[in-house]
Amino acid sequence: MRVAEKLNRFIIRPGARSLAAFGNVVLAAHSPHAAACLDSSRHRTLLQRRAHPCLGLGRRSATVYRGCMPRRPARGRLTSASARPRLSAPCLAKQLAGKCACRSNVMPEASTLPEDFRCFYVTRADSGDVRAAVATRPLGELPAGDVLIRVAYSSLNYKDALSATGHPGVTRKFPHVPGIDACGTVVQSADARYRPGSHVLVTGYDLGQNTWGGFAEYVRVPGDWVLPVPPGLSLRESMIYGTAGLTAGLALRALAHRGVEPGAGEVVVTGATGGVGSLSVAILARAGYTVVASTGKQAEHGFLRELGAARVIGRDELHDTSDKPLLAARWAGAVDCVGGATLGTIVRSLRRGGCVAACGLVGGIQVPLTVYPFLLRGVDLVGIDSAECPRAVREEVWAKLAGPWKPAALDRLASEAHLEDLPDLIATILRGGLRGRVLVVPQPR
Repeated sequence: MRVAEKLNRFIIRPGARSLAAFGNVVLAAHSPHAAACLDSSRHRTLLQRRAHPCLGLGRRSATVYRGCMPRRPARGRLTSASARPRLSAPCLAKQLAGKCACRSNVMPEASTLPEDFRCFYVTRADSGDVRAAVATRPLGELPAGDVLIRVAYSSLNYKDALSATGHPGVTRKFPHVPGIDACGTVVQSADARYRPGSHVLVTGYDLGQNTWGGFAEYVRVPGDWVLPVPPGLSLRESMIYGTAGLTAGLALRALAHRGVEPGAGEVVVTGATGGVGSLSVAILARAGYTVVASTGKQAEHGFLRELGAARVIGRDELHDTSDKPLLAARWAGAVDCVGGATLGTIVRSLRRGGCVAACGLVGGIQVPLTVYPFLLRGVDLVGIDSAECPRAVREEVWAKLAGPWKPAALDRLASEAHLEDLPDLIATILRGGLRGRVLVVPQPR
């Protein structure tokens, strides 16, 4: 019989008389006789059996089974360089019956997974009208991917609000599920780095844009998008951070790499009551910087001081509309979550050798600037891209967010909501009315 495992890209040579079994496997039996061998096993009820049109060799159909990896390799030749074991049908059945030490590697049976899941479902009519509501969809509608995750928490970001309202710069494929962040427990995995039961998180990439995202009970994503939740963080804390925390951490990293260290002078944070802004205030203060928070919300001054701001200023102080190429040098560095005229004002106000990390555009995409700040003061303007950030940098920043940069007041930044609360919260974030972070719990109340 011929058995193939396309996900792991190797094939047992045609004519082999045994079956392959390994971690989180998909076994493809390419002949009626092969299928009959498994079906005749007294443990056949433990096997997940289904027809699959494309997993096999060439265009031939296959019967698919799932199994697990034994600890001791058996004899047999594989065409792949990786030495993977082969088992006879009775041995495979014995493995699947739970009589092996690697029981934890077995993928959940189909019966243990729900047939459908709840999500925040966005549709667009032919007329262009976009509607969003809580819906129940078949689990099979999830996109293809290596890792299936049961979502414990997501979080609400400005980009999620744009996606949920059909902004073409964020989402073009409908129907859609927003949510650029997700954390939870691995349920199934074809990626050896992630075992079922492990806690993981996903932020950025295409999640919640054109790939169904975290506003759902389940997500399925490529393995390269997934990171283990770092030691020192709970699942909940990882989503208090989410994309906003990663962005704030990348901004701090950019400042430090360009010589803006604690003690160099004041670092200003704009849009300080928002997700990225509030986390930037807390993380910078925890790292030892003297933080000045900028906000237009007088009532939130106390909140920002609790997060670690040395002082709080109004947003008007950072909105200079004059045509002066340079302004009085005030700031050693900045994290700008606003853009537009605010960003232009900050760049013109940086001290010699200062740096601003730019990560927002709610104030506009046009920045009124000349080259003078760059030529006469040697300042840096650094863009922060958390969505496509390299994996090694992500791991570095997440380790610091879980350790030396972790604010003592992290939990004060967060409130919780459910899928049914999202329409009102999306309207609120679009008009700039949210404070801190909102965790989204996809499970029913």
